[in-house]
Amino acid sequence: MTLYNRMRSFQTGCGLAVLFPSSLFVFKLVGFCVFLLLLAACEEADENIRAALASQELGPVRVALVWDDNREDHFRKGAELAQDQINGREGISGRPLEFTPMDEASGDLNPRTGVMIGRAIAADPEIVAVIGHSDSKTAISASIIYEEAGILLINPAVTDRSLNEHGFSYVFSTIPDNELIGTQVATEAFSLGYRRIAVLNSRADEAFETTKAFAKQAAALGMTIVNQQSFFDQRQNFRDIIASFGYSGFDALFLAARPESMEAIIRQSMEMNLRTPVILGSMVSPSTLRDALGNETSRITMPILFNPWVDDWRTKRFLREFEEKFEMSPDGWAAQGYDSVMMLADSMRDARSTVPLSVATFIRYTLSWQGITGRHSFDRSGSVYTKTLDFATLENGTIRFLSAEGDVHTVQPVKKNDQEARLKTSKPLPLSNHLQTRDRKTLSSGRN
Repeated sequence: MTLYNRMRSFQTGCGLAVLFPSSLFVFKLVGFCVFLLLLAACEEADENIRAALASQELGPVRVALVWDDNREDHFRKGAELAQDQINGREGISGRPLEFTPMDEASGDLNPRTGVMIGRAIAADPEIVAVIGHSDSKTAISASIIYEEAGILLINPAVTDRSLNEHGFSYVFSTIPDNELIGTQVATEAFSLGYRRIAVLNSRADEAFETTKAFAKQAAALGMTIVNQQSFFDQRQNFRDIIASFGYSGFDALFLAARPESMEAIIRQSMEMNLRTPVILGSMVSPSTLRDALGNETSRITMPILFNPWVDDWRTKRFLREFEEKFEMSPDGWAAQGYDSVMMLADSMRDARSTVPLSVATFIRYTLSWQGITGRHSFDRSGSVYTKTLDFATLENGTIRFLSAEGDVHTVQPVKKNDQEARLKTSKPLPLSNHLQTRDRKTLSSGRN
């Protein structure tokens, strides 16, 4: 029952007491009305109770970590590494950071699951922040509950712009939204020498947002969209669409869709011998894509969450300590998890508070924080606007990481002997075994 309905029930009860003045009836009814008022007051005080408990600065700093545990990524490992580093240096103002893990996979990835998770977290008045939600459907529905309960939400994964379009005080996205991604992908395509672009996108909202931003920036840069088509997410056979693109005379194909659809389109293009450069409109792991498509692809350019070859002490420490702790190399989601936790902890220290509203105010108006995935500053809607994306290319099994500063690092395909050695050990061979460094200018023409 909402606060509004409880107050209406109280008014109705008072009216009934006047109409039926029996002492027993009035006694019971007044008792019920008092209960409703107390319940309403408790609901209204939720945010204040949470803030009051946080201001006492007692016990651990409680943060809920929400993720889909069915995903094959290392987000939780990255967050765990950040937690270890924070608690290893006296925590947050002398208080340890403690996670409350929540699994999105406990239900279907839909708004109802988001509401269920949001309510479970909001029921605990000691939780001051949430980091996570890997799916837009659960994140958007849960964010309403977090806002009402006065809980910070640090979103590291959802690129849907609508998450930050409600004017909420507590919601912040550390990942660029679809509009920012589409704009930066178009700029990268221009820098690689592509001028005539064919566009193929899913009709899902996120793909449409990215495609719209890409087309707008492409037009501003003087590029030409020579052919554009779309499809429903359920589609699996794209051969007729691919065939129709064959006569368009374009430099590259811009592709925005779910990872499964993008892989299917590229695979079917290879089968049809359409070896054209492809530009992806969402962040994909190049090594994962190579595992899925093999070592005979044409050039595929993609924005990436994390560039492991950036010459920065933070990145080097992250890589070293992650590999020491987990005996594997981190992926982009590990970097996102790590940065989200570190940014929140540093914001609490600098704000000298764990009260959610105080921290949110600091993040929105003061924060300029450099992490391993980029610089974090937020606009008034809570969207990060200072992250410049790095890119990677995959071509014939070779991965090149392209930094925003112009550096290029090349990772050669894993040799057969290396692959056999990897299967015999639990620890993967370091990527540095296959590393070469080149100037990014060699790629500016879109050729080897």
